[in-house]
Amino acid sequence: MSTRTLHRQLKEEGASLQQLKDEVRCERAKELLYRSEKPVRQVAAATGFRTEKSFIRAFKLWTGKTPLEFREAQQT
Repeated sequence: MSTRTLHRQLKEEGASLQQLKDEVRCERAKELLYRSEKPVRQVAAATGFRTEKSFIRAFKLWTGKTPLEFREAQQT
């Protein structure tokens, strides 16, 4: 399947490649934050972010919480 075909089919479904990528990254980040004690820096790297700062910004946009706030809420 060509890239153009993939983008067209995703658009027909009301989705985008970036949206799907973000969903996967968010779920992976949540899992790592919940199931491990890895530092946020390592979670950022494991989910494909170049910097911790950009990961924190994206995570807060996705969930409304910083990674540390999310982790703390899961522990209570």
